[in-house]
Amino acid sequence: MNVSGSAGAQYQLSVWNAAQIDHVDGAELKKKPEVSMLTLQIPSGGPDSYAQTKIVIHFSGEQSKAKRH
Repeated sequence: MNVSGSAGAQYQLSVWNAAQIDHVDGAELKKKPEVSMLTLQIPSGGPDSYAQTKIVIHFSGEQSKAKRH
């Protein structure tokens, strides 16, 4: 997922079904029973007030394996 925001800013995104996520690149995943969150940091620097970054969410194969049986 490509995201953009204020250069140097940190954002948090709510996540549903976090148990299906194996790991994340480009953000920190905090799994909690009540609400799981992705915390991401937009890179700073450059002349623009907005910057972009990329987040890759890797899902576990447990759910899809169960559906095959």
